[in-house]
Formats: sequence, C-alpha cells, structure tokens
Amino acid sequence: MINWNHHQIEAMATASQAGGEYVELIGKTDLATFTEHEWSSLIRAIVIAFQDHLGAAYAVDPPF
Repeated sequence: MINWNHHQIEAMATASQAGGEYVELIGKTDLATFTEHEWSSLIRAIVIAFQDHLGAAYAVDPPF
C-alpha cells in the first residue's frame, strides 16, 4: 500500500470533485450507461485535476 502525502490526498479530493462535476454535467450516474466518449472524458477530467493540483502544490512545496 502506498503512503500518500498530504498533497496527494488533497489532489485526490480535487480529482473526485472534478469527476463529480462531470457526472452532474452530463446528467448520468450509472457508469454502465456511459458511452466510450463519456467514460474517457470522465477519466480525463479526473486525471487532469489530480495532475494540476499536484503540479501547483509541488511548485510551492516540493516532495524532496
């Protein structure tokens, strides 16, 4: 198991919120009904939000 630091935990919360916003935007909650485009858009929103948060956090407080 990975021991996440506080920046990674905050990034996960940010990514979760971005995913939730996308789901609300398209008005679907049943992942089984997502089209391929909707599914890839959801993943993209989550990954980009996670990366953006970590990039900003590590620019101020590097992990090393």
